[in-house]
Amino acid sequence: MDRKTINPLGKTFYFNLDEYSCCKLKAGICPLEVMTVEEIKKLPKKKNFFIEENSWEYCSELAKKIIELDDDENCDFTHSIWLYYNEKCNHYSLADGQHRTCIIAQLYQKGVRVKYNPHFSKQNEKCRKCLYIDDALKLKKQVNFLDKLFKTKKYKKYIRLFKLSQKTTLRTFI
Repeated sequence: MDRKTINPLGKTFYFNLDEYSCCKLKAGICPLEVMTVEEIKKLPKKKNFFIEENSWEYCSELAKKIIELDDDENCDFTHSIWLYYNEKCNHYSLADGQHRTCIIAQLYQKGVRVKYNPHFSKQNEKCRKCLYIDDALKLKKQVNFLDKLFKTKKYKKYIRLFKLSQKTTLRTFI
């Protein structure tokens, strides 16, 4: 898998985050959506080494570090990001680096151009969210009144797929 320099703007990313790993999904707002670049740069240094992924501080602290260390040749925040382009749905999915990708894309939106050189590969597939939606729609056509009434395995599988398709997030950065 080769590394590639990518501009995250104008791309739709599939994020498999939830309220336990994303502040926006927990509280309804992302700190990076409301903070300016100057506010991010002026954040005080945290004494706490452990910050929960869904806290206000997690992404803002990581954004500050990415900005501060972007010029450092020995530091590359994107070295372990694994990005896949899903050709059948035109979405990008990640095996690792969801928070960093989201943060870097939001910094790009604010005019801050930092390095984004993930490991990159194309897949002749749909992203997981699109697959969940397709599977749920196919199964919905097969579920009848009795399946719903008796909550059969088929009906439960449909509900599980539907919930999975709603839980996952597609986000486009413009």
